[in-house]
Amino acid sequence: MIKLGLSKAVLGRMDAGFMFTYAFGAPLAGQLGDMYDPSRVLGIGLYGSALCIFLLIFGMWNDLGKAGPFVANGYFLGVYLVFGFFQAIGGPVRRGVEIVSSRQLLTALPRQASRDGLQLSSHPTLSKIGGDTATT
Repeated sequence: MIKLGLSKAVLGRMDAGFMFTYAFGAPLAGQLGDMYDPSRVLGIGLYGSALCIFLLIFGMWNDLGKAGPFVANGYFLGVYLVFGFFQAIGGPVRRGVEIVSSRQLLTALPRQASRDGLQLSSHPTLSKIGGDTATT
């Protein structure tokens, strides 16, 4: 990126800006994941991140560095700040999706075992999760 005309100072600002938007975006992303379907929010974050990467590559391919320092610095810094927010969605929302999926799996195991005529209550972990699953 230095070959594009971006100075080390601008690259440092891009990194600091990314961390700033990531840090402030994570709690907001967690709230969005709680309010709406976490899988959709995570999908939006992934698509937004991909779009930002495409915009960064687009800027490099079209030599935006030669458009002048103000345009180049503003473009790359702006895209990288938005990229930080989209990346922040992945942390708390992904974890929420994993927790929900794990709970659904663990509560489904005793029910399925009960349907199959098995008793899982002898296992201490499964007995705490699903209770006694023996059929009477």
